[in-house]
Amino acid sequence: MEGTEITGNKELPRVLYIVPWKSIERFELKSPPIISIMDQKLTPIDRASFKRTIHYHDAIFSKAKLD
Repeated sequence: MEGTEITGNKELPRVLYIVPWKSIERFELKSPPIISIMDQKLTPIDRASFKRTIHYHDAIFSKAKLD
């Protein structure tokens, strides 16, 4: 694979023009967009499940800090 070589002299101004060599292709989503968490209805959480999640989180990240 060949590299790019840029040559010039110090008398020319340092300007870079970026010109697209190919037009942008349009595409359509084939599936509906992902539902945002902001669009979800708020529901109460189970206390035991939430405490278990916190326990797992603490166990995982406390080991990561020790390593």
